[in-house]
Amino acid sequence: MNKLKNMLVALIAITAISTSSFAGNMSLGLVTSLMEVDAAGTENDTLTAGGANVADTSVRSLSKNADVTTGSLYVEYTTEMRLPISFGVEYTPGEAEIQGASTRSENETSVTGTLLAVTALQDRTAGASATNFATAYVEVPLFKGVYVRGGLSNMTVLHSNDSGLGGSTDLTGTNLGVGYKMTTGGGLHMKLAYEQTDYDSISLRSSNNSVVGETTSVNADVDTSAVRFSLGKNF
Repeated sequence: MNKLKNMLVALIAITAISTSSFAGNMSLGLVTSLMEVDAAGTENDTLTAGGANVADTSVRSLSKNADVTTGSLYVEYTTEMRLPISFGVEYTPGEAEIQGASTRSENETSVTGTLLAVTALQDRTAGASATNFATAYVEVPLFKGVYVRGGLSNMTVLHSNDSGLGGSTDLTGTNLGVGYKMTTGGGLHMKLAYEQTDYDSISLRSSNNSVVGETTSVNADVDTSAVRFSLGKNF
């Protein structure tokens, strides 16, 4: 939420500077996106001692992607200079599931506080989803309606599992895209674009292990790509 507030403050400041020097217009609009969310990560254990009856030391890897149709709201200011640059903020409500509740079973061959070796079947469950997509952006025209876009994005990843890694993580990303924009005489504008957002990596470490020094760590990367159609009204 703080990242979103900072983006809004930055946009207001840029708009204030622009409007004090250049004529322009504000616009409001809606965006429909066919978005693909890609996630890839690894899980591994950190141990304090060796021996036959210790936790699994292998590295587990998993890649997932999810296709979702989203709707967004945006507010945009466009200058009326020879190069009509647009500054905007966009927010996408809703949630995209990256990985549903997935369960795997493993044999636990050592239990803290137990002198004898044991074999206990344990189920491990994990899941993740993405929400609160927000972007502050700038769109620069190239020629005949074609423009390029760059921006700063924020996304919240909700994650849960059995190793004390539950909760949420806010990620910042770089938003880049290219599109085509057309404006009618009545002040309506339409945009068709392709965009990619490269988010920072997630790094998590478990907190509920029976031995403090023996933890589970997860490192993951989440990115999105989307084909988008926008419809807005100039004021």
